[in-house]
Amino acid sequence: MHNIKRYLFATIAMFILSGCGVTRLSLSNNKLLLQADGKNLKTEGTSIAKEFNNFGKLFLTQEIVKLSDSSIIVYEKAVVDSDYELNFSTSRTIGILFEARSVMPIYIKKGLHIYQLELKDGRILNLVAEQFADQQISFVYGMSTNHIREMLNELDVKSSRPLIDRVVKLDGSKKSILSRWSMHMVNFAPLITPQRLGFGF
Repeated sequence: MHNIKRYLFATIAMFILSGCGVTRLSLSNNKLLLQADGKNLKTEGTSIAKEFNNFGKLFLTQEIVKLSDSSIIVYEKAVVDSDYELNFSTSRTIGILFEARSVMPIYIKKGLHIYQLELKDGRILNLVAEQFADQQISFVYGMSTNHIREMLNELDVKSSRPLIDRVVKLDGSKKSILSRWSMHMVNFAPLITPQRLGFGF
């Protein structure tokens, strides 16, 4: 019960503060929404599966979504207990979670991170992430490189490197979830740490 209260409190705090941010990545009512630099990018989809996991001090939502063009993406959102924070930079956190050989930045600005990951088997995975106030990280992956190009065009920005077109295509099964969250990784790697600088909540 104590953990649930902390989770709700942290979520409310994130909602209140999100109005101050310029970037937000969310999934609600089968709509994937990216807000960045005053632009709203919206994609329709249908939820195939959804899971919730409690790692003690970190609460995770994972959802497999089929987009209107029949492609599959996975959306993940992790919220950290109000007394804790994410321990690493966004790129390092992503690299650890996906056991990536390399995390190649495509575009990074104001909390929005677009990457191509080289996984340990050599495959390339497209991923878009948003990290808020070191207590919440959201990311979506599995989209095609054409989707990434369209996103960059709508944001009116350019890629920082040539894009790789041959990328991972998800099939919608549970194996589509490629992140490797675990109790050990969260608490002993550790992906989270007691807050170094708090907001006073």
